[in-house]
Parts: sequence; C-alpha cells; structure tokens
Amino acid sequence: PYLTRCMYQLYQPMRFSCLLLLPGRIYGRHSSSFVPFMDRHNCLHFDLSTVVPTQKNCENVQSRILEQLSAVCNEVPPRCNAVWVHLLSSQCSLLPRLCAPPPDGQGFQLHHAKPKSLSLYRWLGPGDDRVPAFTTHQVAITAVISRTHDGHVLMVQENTPRLTGLWKFPSGRAQFGESIADATLREVYEETGLQPTFRALMGVRESNGIPSTFGTAEILALCHLSLSGSPTEIASQLKLCPIEIKAADWFPLSSILDAQVLPTLEEIKKPTAPMQGLRITPLTRILAEMLVKENTMTQRPAFLSRRRVASIFPGYTHDIYLPGD
Repeated sequence: PYLTRCMYQLYQPMRFSCLLLLPGRIYGRHSSSFVPFMDRHNCLHFDLSTVVPTQKNCENVQSRILEQLSAVCNEVPPRCNAVWVHLLSSQCSLLPRLCAPPPDGQGFQLHHAKPKSLSLYRWLGPGDDRVPAFTTHQVAITAVISRTHDGHVLMVQENTPRLTGLWKFPSGRAQFGESIADATLREVYEETGLQPTFRALMGVRESNGIPSTFGTAEILALCHLSLSGSPTEIASQLKLCPIEIKAADWFPLSSILDAQVLPTLEEIKKPTAPMQGLRITPLTRILAEMLVKENTMTQRPAFLSRRRVASIFPGYTHDIYLPGD
C-alpha cells in the first residue's frame, strides 16, 4: 500500500486519464502514454517500444515522453534506485535530449544495445551508482565429439585463409540467452549436420583482451559429446556448412597426440608441404590428452556432468556442472 500511494502521487503530473495499480506494475490507460513498471531491484522501467507515434504527432509524443521522464527524475519516489528507458533503434532521435545533463537533458547514460533496441538509465539512489555493467564476458564453445564405436574424434578445417591447413574441433559462440549445452549442439549441427549427445563439460578457458570479443573477456566452454551409429550412418549424416567448414574427418586420439603443435598464429600462417601431417593448436592437444586420461580412468570421472536444478525464482532453472558419479 505504501508503494502504491507513492507511485500514485508520482504519476499524477503525467496526466494519465486513468491509473490501475497492481503489484509490481503501473498501468496507464491513455492513447499516448506508455507503461512504466517497478522491478525487484526498485528500478523504474519505461519501455518506449510500445509507443508508436505517427509522422504527424511524432514531435508531440516525444515531448510528452521527455516531460514524463523529467517528472519522474525530479520527484523521485521513495526507494526508487534508478530509472530505465528502453528504446527502439528507430527512436534514436531522443538520445541527445535523454543523455544531455540537466537542465538541458535528462542525464541518462547508455547501458547496452541489442540489434533493434537500446537501454539507458539514470541512477537516483543514495551513494555511488550500483547498476552492474552489461555483458562482461562472451561465451564460446568447443565441441569434442567422440564416435562410440571406435573412439575417434571429429576435427574440422575452417574455411578461413589464416587457418589454412589447421585441424581443430568444431567451435562457435553462444547466442544471447543460450545455454552452453544448447549452443554446443546448435553449432555442431550448423557446421557439420551431426546431432550428437551432450555428455559433459571438460573444462573452461578464460581469455582477456583478445581482439575478437569487442573488449570483453571470453569464457570458452570445452565440451564432450558422443555420436552413436555405424560408420555408414554417421558418414551419411555429415553435411558440412560450405561457408564455415572446408573439410572434416575422424581421427584416432593417438594421431592427435603425434600431431605438430603450432603455438602461434604466425606459425599457423607459414606455408607447409601438403603431406606434412596433422597440424593443431595447443588447446587441441590438451583436449586430446584429457580425453585419453578420461577414457583410462577406472574411478570417478574427471569431467563435469550437467545437472538441472530449480531456481529460487519461479519458472527458472539452473544448469550446474559437477564431477560425475
């Protein structure tokens, strides 16, 4: 009730024709109003993607939006830590007036962007800004796929000039909101047409400051998968993506352990004779050694098996990777 009274007093200047207050949300019934809501961190959100002005009233709608945001920022409700504004890319004309410091603007700052939207915020709470940064890491995957009938693993050559002649395990990046297991299975299918079974997490590699991650760090999930079926069945399933993959083949682990390890990109780029043999990176060698060790273990496996557990937030789950039984 206290929060409801505060929010009602706050939104009276917004000239909503009618307000219907429900727990956690404020609904305004007005032809040109948008719908703010308070999240569990006591931050107020304005989703402007619901506002679709016509060409004739665009300026009026934008002025009304800025007026309402100004009212919020100048009459901060108790316990409101921040105000968020979510824009479509087509609404970027609002950015100068949103981001300019008061009194010329609203003092918002950019937080993150997606392909079709941007999110800004203004800290209103006590003390220093405590809004966490957006994505600090990218998640990538490497898939070590074993054939169940002989233990051979799949390796590919990418259709990339700088990696010519280099054999590696299929790899890729997780999409936004995608789990490690789902990202691994999707990347394997897109690159090879295969549909193996996700078995375990072999380990994690963390990289900081590499050029291809837009200034973020990278978490590379090293995953083990298995593929059952006869050699003929597996061969018929293998369909390489012509854009990404130049070649693919199955190799015994012994041949990977005997392969030439190229520690740097400069070494990989050097021209070699066609019959020089298998050329791999240090990571590929490490993964092959791990798989050999795992296959010979008679006690508890070293790889991490996935367990799905319920979250404290209703309707959500977590994937926890723990040593196998």
